Amino acid sequence: MAVATREYKDPPSLWWGMLALAAMPLLLALMLYLGAWYWQFTLPKEVRIPSVTGLDEQAAVTILEQRGLRVRVPVRRYDERLSEGKVLEISPPVNRVVKQGRSVALTVSKGSRWTTVPDLREMALEQSRRLLQRAELNLSEVAEVNHDQVPPGYTVSQQPASGERVERNTGVQLTVSKGPKVVEPPPTKSPEATTKYAQVEVLVPAGEFRREVQITVQDDEGMHEVYREWKDPGSRIITTVQGKGRVTVRVLIDGEQVQEQTL
Repeated sequence: MAVATREYKDPPSLWWGMLALAAMPLLLALMLYLGAWYWQFTLPKEVRIPSVTGLDEQAAVTILEQRGLRVRVPVRRYDERLSEGKVLEISPPVNRVVKQGRSVALTVSKGSRWTTVPDLREMALEQSRRLLQRAELNLSEVAEVNHDQVPPGYTVSQQPASGERVERNTGVQLTVSKGPKVVEPPPTKSPEATTKYAQVEVLVPAGEFRREVQITVQDDEGMHEVYREWKDPGSRIITTVQGKGRVTVRVLIDGEQVQEQTL
């Protein structure tokens, strides 16, 4: 007995085209969904600017970086309310919602504009310099004076005075001791030269004309002429001369030396 068989044929290609056409919107929708999901996944997250006012600078930077924010180089200014290193302001302001990676700016306190002048009296000059630097003050001038009690190189006085409130970087003038004034002994006076006396006798040579007789004395005070006269030939002259220290007596007749005596 024969068995009947059915022969199957492949669906027409038109069916496949219609099936592909119907699937395209689904595929497009899937691609759009996956693209939106990827965009949302890679998009920077939003964060809220935290309040860091009054915190130390480093603590504020740590908090901001933990939230994915970048901190710019802080702006620093003097402030009378918060001490040095404390955060004064933040920009963008607190509670503003921003994307991660956003740069934020901090304003940090430099402390008070004013400082107190330290007491530098009777301190070594180098130690005074260090204290002034610590107080953010400048050493503007150093003068030296003699002082009987303050050792050399130590501060005698200062201007402005210790304890005064002045602006930072103000110049301070110091007066530093040179030690006691050295008193030089009065110059020693040499003993006065002894006055010496001598009797001089001169005999005028014989001749036809009168002769000029001159007597000079040279001592510690210089040269002195003590006698000058014209005398007749054969005349005798006796006179007393004096001088101090080493004394030399000279007799000249008509300008020529004829006699010398040292006392």
